[in-house]
Amino acid sequence: MRITGAHQTGRNVGEGRSYGGIKLRGFAAVAGVVEFGVMGFADDAKGLVGSVFGAVEAGHGLSERTIGVAEKRLGVRLPGVLREYYRLLGRHREVSRGMNRLLGPSELCVSNRALVFAEENQGVFVAGVLEAELGEEDPAVREDYRNGEGWHLVSARISS
Repeated sequence: MRITGAHQTGRNVGEGRSYGGIKLRGFAAVAGVVEFGVMGFADDAKGLVGSVFGAVEAGHGLSERTIGVAEKRLGVRLPGVLREYYRLLGRHREVSRGMNRLLGPSELCVSNRALVFAEENQGVFVAGVLEAELGEEDPAVREDYRNGEGWHLVSARISS
């Protein structure tokens, strides 16, 4: 896990705290919890988010219907760990709207042969999963800097 990013509200919530041996420094946010806030393990996510932002509640997640509507619009099934994230934390503003933000289901798009699910706070790059890898439970994450060079591998899995 990488601790990165800044909390959008500017509230320093993580200074001096640790979770699972990871010392949180500065402004902790979703993008600061795990790269782009996508966590493939519900228990770890609940523990980490709970230690920084307070308990994860049922109202923080999105319905299966909401996720299904996005999948139908896109014509693809989302990777399992991304679906899990949306079901658990898709409405949690502090987690989903950090410095680098995770797109909501209605904002997801397919661009340049990849499902785009996150964007850097200044729009310099987007993160996505190649269409050819969408059938995987926890596929690789790639970034596109919108400079014509295409997608570059940044993580072997969404959950890491």
